[in-house]
Amino acid sequence: MDGFIHQNYTNIDGYSHHFTRDIYTCQEFPTCSPEYPDCGSFWLFCDQTKWVCISKSYKEHLNHLDSTPVVLNTVQNRFEINGRADMDAWVYLTVKVYVTRPPTVNFKSYAIRDGKASSTDVFSASHYQIMSDKIHPGNPKSYSRRRFNGSGMEKIFIQTDGLNYDGTSLEYAIIDERFAMAEAITYVPVKNPGYGVTKVLLTAFDSGGRLCRPFCKRPDTGEFEPCSGAVAIDSTSPLMFGDTYADNILSRYEFKQEFPYSQDGGIFIIYYCDFQEVWPWDMSWSKDSC
Repeated sequence: MDGFIHQNYTNIDGYSHHFTRDIYTCQEFPTCSPEYPDCGSFWLFCDQTKWVCISKSYKEHLNHLDSTPVVLNTVQNRFEINGRADMDAWVYLTVKVYVTRPPTVNFKSYAIRDGKASSTDVFSASHYQIMSDKIHPGNPKSYSRRRFNGSGMEKIFIQTDGLNYDGTSLEYAIIDERFAMAEAITYVPVKNPGYGVTKVLLTAFDSGGRLCRPFCKRPDTGEFEPCSGAVAIDSTSPLMFGDTYADNILSRYEFKQEFPYSQDGGIFIIYYCDFQEVWPWDMSWSKDSC
């Protein structure tokens, strides 16, 4: 082989029969037949439509154990920016999520009238005209393997992708999707702007991969309007982030009374998941981002 390695071969030599004739040979392609349907290997099976042996897929060798439902999994972020992992290099944004109940779900808690159970659950907006007039759920699409767990618990994921830094993160808010309208809060890590500016894109989606629509707070009016979800964060007032997760909790809740109460002054971006058949950013292109 040493002589073979040091030969002055060129690309054209690779097309010749020299290697398969003088260096190595290949076994015949395995076949099968009605008389001999066994391919002779655990890793092959006989395709009886063509009578050829084909490699088995990896799924055929999996141990089919019960997997943890996606709603029970937590998230481990790497806290890595530009190749360096350090939690202290990150700060937290408070993000609020509103979710309209998908019309495709039905829970085993049925409305009963005149002794007869309804085919839909008691939380469905279809039982209450006053809600049906206000809340118009869309037509949510999903992949066929998505499982409905029946508990009412759903996750809305918030993903961040750095626009002027190499780093991503993922968090989620937990929603009770039994209700016609639900809301939740989560705290999302992004790069600490320090004395500069952090530019980052936030994207929200449910466990079925369906996107939610972003709305950003206007600095002049304090009202929320459709936006792209791309935000620029700096250290000027009003501060849009907390240095730690604890800072976000303490700034959101007031503890002046015997019980805490929440306030939304520190929220600068919200997401609305109403499953409408519209491009989530249709209304944002003519407006400035946050």
